[in-house]
Amino acid sequence: MKDTALYPLIRFFGRLVFKPLYRLRSDGAERVPAEGPVILAANHASYWDPVFLQLSVPDRQVRWLMDEDYYNLPVLRWFFRAVGCIPVKNGGGNRRALDAAVQVLQAGGVVGIFPEGHISRTGRMDQARTGVSLLSARTGAAVVPAYLRGAMFSWPKGQKLPRLSRVEVRFAEPMRVQGDEPDRAVLRAFADRLMAEIKGLFGRGATRIGVAGMEEGER
Repeated sequence: MKDTALYPLIRFFGRLVFKPLYRLRSDGAERVPAEGPVILAANHASYWDPVFLQLSVPDRQVRWLMDEDYYNLPVLRWFFRAVGCIPVKNGGGNRRALDAAVQVLQAGGVVGIFPEGHISRTGRMDQARTGVSLLSARTGAAVVPAYLRGAMFSWPKGQKLPRLSRVEVRFAEPMRVQGDEPDRAVLRAFADRLMAEIKGLFGRGATRIGVAGMEEGER
């Protein structure tokens, strides 16, 4: 799928400024397929998360599903439109967003989704929604689990301005929904397995990063 006009500029600025500032590094980015439809699915604890993930897969532009309230912010709406973000309504009724994401994937593009559907204030991960499962089933897209470590300190929800932190993005092997017409139980099971993969990327004894910068056990 063709990149948007702003993407080369964002990639250049990100490599020159953003990655050094946040000492951003990635592990397993080669697991993201170089061609064909891909869904990036990650934990979400920072406003900067889409930027960190995009810079970790610089050779493919990611179209992000994002909260409609943020998408419509007067100062930033032009930017979100220019980079191909897809607005999602709160409370359901998102047939248009789903169709837009399907269109991107059917054209061989990359869609970014945070399966929990919200930014975590603590770093703890909740149950995934089944939207990722449905998109993969409808398009055959590979789903690549990703974990952002340390991102919560960069710009957590409720904080007015960003701050510097060290961030690492880890990727797991691609997953796909099995079956041509999976039922709700299959979609739910896939979503649960996806979140287990994301949690597992932190390492054995899944953890979260606490507000003081120390790692705390998560169960």
